[in-house]
Order: sequence, then C-alpha cells, then structure tokens
Amino acid sequence: MTQDEQILEVLFENKSPSIRQPMPPRKPNAKPGGGGRWLNLSVCSIFKNEAENLPDLMVGLPLSRIEWCVIDTGSTDSTIDLIRQSGVEPKRFVWTQDFSVARNASLALAKRDWILWLDGDDRLDSDFWDEVEELLDGPKQAYRFIIHSPRENGHGDRFMQIRLFPNHYGILFEGRIHEQLGTSLQKMGMTVKSTELEISHTGYETETKRTSKLVRNLALLELERIQHPHDSTVTMEYGNCLCQSKEYLKAKEIYLSLMPSSNPLACGNPPKDEILWHFPILLGETCVKLKASQEAADWYRLAVRWNPSDIQAYYWLGKQALENQNIHGALEYFYATLDHPAVVGRVATDSFTVRRNALALVVLCETELFGESKAPRARQCLRELIAGGLQSFPLDYRVPWDFLRASDANADAERYARTYLSYFPSDRAMWEDFIEFLFTTKRFGDILEIFSSKPELVLATGVLEAFRGKSLEAVKTGAERIYSVYRAALEKFPEDPTLLVYFSDFVNHNKLYERCYADLKSLPQSSEPIQNFLRQIEAQGLGKTDALGRH
Repeated sequence: MTQDEQILEVLFENKSPSIRQPMPPRKPNAKPGGGGRWLNLSVCSIFKNEAENLPDLMVGLPLSRIEWCVIDTGSTDSTIDLIRQSGVEPKRFVWTQDFSVARNASLALAKRDWILWLDGDDRLDSDFWDEVEELLDGPKQAYRFIIHSPRENGHGDRFMQIRLFPNHYGILFEGRIHEQLGTSLQKMGMTVKSTELEISHTGYETETKRTSKLVRNLALLELERIQHPHDSTVTMEYGNCLCQSKEYLKAKEIYLSLMPSSNPLACGNPPKDEILWHFPILLGETCVKLKASQEAADWYRLAVRWNPSDIQAYYWLGKQALENQNIHGALEYFYATLDHPAVVGRVATDSFTVRRNALALVVLCETELFGESKAPRARQCLRELIAGGLQSFPLDYRVPWDFLRASDANADAERYARTYLSYFPSDRAMWEDFIEFLFTTKRFGDILEIFSSKPELVLATGVLEAFRGKSLEAVKTGAERIYSVYRAALEKFPEDPTLLVYFSDFVNHNKLYERCYADLKSLPQSSEPIQNFLRQIEAQGLGKTDALGRH
C-alpha cells in the first residue's frame, strides 16, 4: 500500500478511492462558461475557515474543466457549504499542526495526470489557465510560478514556488510550515523549470492578516526547527518571524547558526546551498535594526559577493554611503542596483520597490552633483518611475516636475503633470504650475479646454483665474465676458497680485477705467494692491466713458 493510500485509509474511514483511475476522453471543444477544453489537471487545496476568501478564488477556477480536490481541516464558518455549492465534496481532516501532512492528503485525492496546488487566498488572472494548458501538453516536469504577495501600501514581495507537477510519481510535501516540494523532486531527479506565470497570494496584504499569521507561523517554526535545526529554509523563515516580532538579537543568533563565521570578513566563498546566499542580507538588515551600522555594511558587502543578482545589497550600501555624505559612492551603488536585473528567486523579496527607490535616489544624487541639465541618467530614471505608476511614489511629487522643467524636458514634464493630476486632482498648486507652463508656451486653447472639462477649477485660486482671463484675451473672446471673469475673481481673491496685474493690463488696454473704478470701489473686501490701483486711476483723472459705453 502506498503512502498516499495509507493516508486516505486512516483519515477517511478506510474508504480509500483508487489512486489511479481510467482517464476520461479529452474534450477539445470549449464548454459554455468553461473557458476552454477539458484539462488533465487536479487542483489540490487545503482550507480552514476560508469563507471570506473562497468566492474570489472560485471565480477564477474553471470547475467544468478541472478536478478540484479539497481537504478541510476543521472549518467552523461556511467554507464547507461554499465548496459544496460548487459541486465538490470536501474531505474532512484532523489538523495535526503540520501543513505537509494536510497537503499530502489533498494530493492523495488527485486522479488526473497533473497537480496544481492553490490556497484560499490565491488569486488568478484571466490568462492563467491558457498558459497552464500549454504546460500540460509539455514534458513531465515540475514548474515554478511567480508568487506575488501584495501589501496594502506597496508592491509587496515576489518569489518563485513550485506549484505544478506530474501526478503519480510519489511527489510529497515536506516541512511542518512553509512546506515545499523541492526535496522530494530532487530525490527523484525530476527537472524543475521556472515560468512567468503569476499567482497573487493575498494572505499577507494587511497588517491584521500578517499579525495573525505571524503568531501561527512562529509557533509552528519553533517546532519545525527542533526537528530540523540545520535546514536553511526553516532557519531563515524562523529568523524572519523573529525579526517581524522585533526580536532582533534572537533573530541574528538564528541566522548566524548556519553561517561559516559570525564575522562577515571571515565567511569565505558562497556555499552550495543557495538559500544561505540570502543570509548576509538578512544579517545586514538585522544589524541596521540593532543600530550596528558598520557590521551591517560588512554583511551587505558579503551579500554582494555571495549573491550578486540580489539588488537589495547594492541599494542598502548606497543608502549607507548617503548617510555618510558620500554622494559619489552612493551613486555607484545605486547605478549597480539599476544595472542588475531584478530577478525573482526562491526567497521572497520586494525588488520592485527597491528598484524604484534606487531610481528616485539616482535622481536626487545626480541633481545635487551635476544639476538638472547635466544629470546623466536622471531623466530616464524619472521616465521609468512615472511609467511604474504614482501610487507609493518614492519621491516628493514636486521633484519630477521641477527637474523636468529645469532640464527643458517639456514633453516629459507635461506627461508627468497630466498623470499626476489624474491621481491628485485637488492639488491646486500643481494646477497653477501646469497651467502656467501651458500659458508660457501659448497653448491658450488647451488651458480653456481644461477649465471647460474641469469646472471645479473655476474660481479655485486667483492665479488660475488670472491665467483663465489672460487665455480668454489671447483667443479674442468678447471684452464683456473677460471683464466678468476678472471681476468675479477679484471679488473672491482681492489679495492676489497676479490676478490684479492681469486685470489692470486688461483695463488699460480696453480703457475701462470708469467701470473698473466703480466696481473695485464696490468690492465687499479690498486690499492694499487694489487701493493702490484705485489711487493710480484717481491720480491720472482718466475719462468717464469706457470702451463698453458705460457711464
């Protein structure tokens, strides 16, 4: 009896289904609502109290095309009812504080030739199944997918994880927590290939979720480390949990337990175990938390030597150089960060955010050293930053605008301004700068189009009204309408000097002195600039009939 059959016999009251059953014929035509052909694929999942997550997972499952094998480890919410509504009967399982045991029980249910495992908080995009379908037609090997673990205020981590593999080869999960298939696949010599397929894992996207899982993970990792004290993955995950719990001294001790030396200068060449290549960075980050900056720098330098494809080490060394006022040295590290492609590896890292921060710091450093006009890479860095979106932007929002304008990159500046204002339409100062930019380039029609499409900008500020009035003059709008725009604006913004200057120019050009004098006198609020203008009119004794025929 195989191990899979033993699991099923014990857990399911000796009602073990056959592990291998005749395969139904392939169905090449798409079913209504099924999204494609029948797939020779079992999707294996383990759940406990996932009722909140399941609807978002199930909407992405083509249940008419796959076999869904579900283990429930003791749900007390509506998880089981939701699964049953999909036409699947979940199998009950007594939780044993070991994820691998539960995972392997779910694998034992699989009857098709390929297995994909999914969690309740996994999310799939619309192209996922088409890409999986292509893999199922290929060689019998295992595949790593990119797992994206988003955060509520940032891009989040990315790492590679084995998710798809052939069935019926005795492949099993190992590890009480952060269970993995790599050891089992290595023992049987099966090829593992990395793909660009991505699964979004939402289990850590909020502080509440992270705190809940941290408590659970720490307890299970302590048990796992007793059993496997020399396992690099277990040690790393345990140290990471301690860091997240702010137990930095203990975390450092755990990381050091598998290092060749506690002195980074004596650690020698990189070990064969690629998981250990990440330990110097973890030790560097931990030393930063412990305010041991010199030791941190030594660990980061070792990280560059051991794992040159990890851009975090270059970035942090650049940050430390900046703290020491070494801008030239910092730039070299930030350049190195950008010149190394951000590789998604087997360890969770947020390379996206690291790269964006490095792009931002290149802009700031080059601007300080060379100025906007001679900064060698800053403009391209800004283009990449803006193209990456303005959410969680790593620079003050004014920096790109000021830099691009100062370096005469007007097209880039305009694209940035329009993008920025689409995100932050209530930023009146940015609207003023952007409208002024359009005004100086004599794009009066564009200015008036903006006011027409965004009525909330009308009478928003005195400067904006000044540019609106001047733009109406430029396109030769009737004097009556222009005057009414200025008059309404002055009533609301009597202190604005730009508005008064543009209004006085309009009055002088059209000889509207008498009407202007009367209207300014009747304003409910006046200002010193307005009083000075009135005194100028009085001193000149200008005529009593204006160009509009007013008396």
